[in-house]
Amino acid sequence: MIARRGDHYEFSEVLLEIALILTSFTLITRKKFFWFAGSLLGLAGLAVALSGFLLH
Repeated sequence: MIARRGDHYEFSEVLLEIALILTSFTLITRKKFFWFAGSLLGLAGLAVALSGFLLH
């Protein structure tokens, strides 16, 4: 069970890091697509972290 939680947290961390990189591309390119994609991945990362927290 603890290993499953750890897997959720690791996957969440990966999603959040990719989201951070994508949103930072917005500063370079001025394209809103990267901001929306980064925001969507950030929300997905938060959802995965929450699901790991709620595992019994």
